[in-house]
Amino acid sequence: MDSKLDHPGTLQLSETRFEPSGLTLAVGGELDVATAPVLRDRLCAAREFGVDRAIIDIRAVTFMDSIALAAIVNIAMQLEGRMAVVVDPESYAMLILEVSGLPAALNIVESVEAAHAQLGSSVSA
Repeated sequence: MDSKLDHPGTLQLSETRFEPSGLTLAVGGELDVATAPVLRDRLCAAREFGVDRAIIDIRAVTFMDSIALAAIVNIAMQLEGRMAVVVDPESYAMLILEVSGLPAALNIVESVEAAHAQLGSSVSA
């Protein structure tokens, strides 16, 4: 996914599978009341097909609201600690997470590689 978005108001999602039974969702654009259900539904569908760990990469998110935060927290609760959120520490998304007090509740890392290390996983070929 390109971090420079042509249409910043739109949601962009890309998926990458990893072993064992994981999914990375890279998210870009606006994650809000209109688009957060897409993220939630995508992960719910993946869980039906056996995904039991996830990496949510929000480094390219340009806007987040409380509905998006609730979707991320809900996903984290469902996966019971088998999820990492990748976020740039100097980004708008990190500011929103910090203001909301979520760094204490979420596994936040700075890179996808760090997320894989924490989840004990590897990227599928």
